[in-house]
Amino acid sequence: MPYNCGQQTNVLHRFLMQKSSQKFTAIEINETALSDFLQSANYVAEDEKTANKRKLPVYRFDAITRSFITDDDSASLEYVKNSPILFMEDLYTSKGGFLQESKTDLYFAYKKTWELYSGQAKEFCISDKNACGIAWKMLCKAISEFFETNCKLIEIHCDNSDFNPDAPDWLLYVPDFCEDFLEKFLSALNGSENAFFAGYSWEDRSSNMKELVIKAPIPCLRGAINSLMSDPLRISQDSLLDIVRLPDGYRVNYKPMLISDLALPEEAYELCWNMLKALERYGLIRFLRKNDPAKESDLPTVSFAFAGEPIIRLLLSEGYLFKLHTYYEALKSGFFDDVSMGVEVTWSEEHGTKNEIDVVLTKGFQTLTVECKATNAISHEFYHKLYSLPKTFGINTIPVLLVDSSAASQNDMEIQRGRKLGIETICDSSNIAQKLNDLFRV
Repeated sequence: MPYNCGQQTNVLHRFLMQKSSQKFTAIEINETALSDFLQSANYVAEDEKTANKRKLPVYRFDAITRSFITDDDSASLEYVKNSPILFMEDLYTSKGGFLQESKTDLYFAYKKTWELYSGQAKEFCISDKNACGIAWKMLCKAISEFFETNCKLIEIHCDNSDFNPDAPDWLLYVPDFCEDFLEKFLSALNGSENAFFAGYSWEDRSSNMKELVIKAPIPCLRGAINSLMSDPLRISQDSLLDIVRLPDGYRVNYKPMLISDLALPEEAYELCWNMLKALERYGLIRFLRKNDPAKESDLPTVSFAFAGEPIIRLLLSEGYLFKLHTYYEALKSGFFDDVSMGVEVTWSEEHGTKNEIDVVLTKGFQTLTVECKATNAISHEFYHKLYSLPKTFGINTIPVLLVDSSAASQNDMEIQRGRKLGIETICDSSNIAQKLNDLFRV
């Protein structure tokens, strides 16, 4: 039976397993994704009337009240008393989606850096706590722009006129330590709307060498891969490479461990510098120093080294810390059955159709999909994604837009629009686990 119920006993799973040797029809009365699970397991007839004609017992399962409703054979349901538990692996659907969670190995860094972000750090005696969050975002943006300017490995563009299906195949032999990144890169190209090649395949040639065949590649793809392979060690660590989508192509950035001559934002220079000094004291960055400016009128640039790749992820995106804070606060609260961060749902590997959800929480037969935004302004685009995703993901899903600033609550028109779409909006990061728990219909 394809219904995957995680590691703990699930009320529906136990019931179906008990009945697996009998003929019966199960009907989920709330029209949620649970219907897909039952349908794919061949437990749902076309309709109840058809089941009655076949003289099969009918069991109605209500996912909201978490109980079975039946007119006959009710004695067999008496043992079903425990509340069900949903895990992330249960949230597959019959549409062929699969899940991938991002790494969450930054607990110590999250606690310390959140104090900086929220203005609670002992190092800062500042009356305007929001200024710390603004300065953090500006610091992250400066680091991100530094990477975009200085850390490009290759850039590839295509307008489809370059593609020739009759072009010869290209055979390469690559070290096995390059396979992970090249697979990720080719998979991204394959999922784009532009035609970079007709297909590709891998084969083992020795214990440390792979054979890669790319069918009908466009000329610039040959040049891009040759450039990457000119120094194979650069692509041996997949975690230190970013594949960035462009309007007509892709760019590959390398994430160096050393930042040299970073220009801090002038309007928050001292606050950003003090944050970097605190990060050095925490052991998250090293060798921090100010550099002599080219002109006396210029502010000094700064240089430092990251203590590890996870710290790069933390400082490269201005909203990543807020997402991390939400994840860990929910996780340590104990309110939820399962908590996951950075969940990527892939509906079609062939076409690269994906959705990414910042945080997913489950409790009983309910799911919260949370979109975290580190911003003061709420856009209707935030609600568009949250409105469409629950139709295909989760069970009894409640979509939530979580904003880290109380100032966002002034966007009353957008919040009302979201509420009409069934989307909850929270504009405060304090006591966030309790606020999310209160949204579950228990």
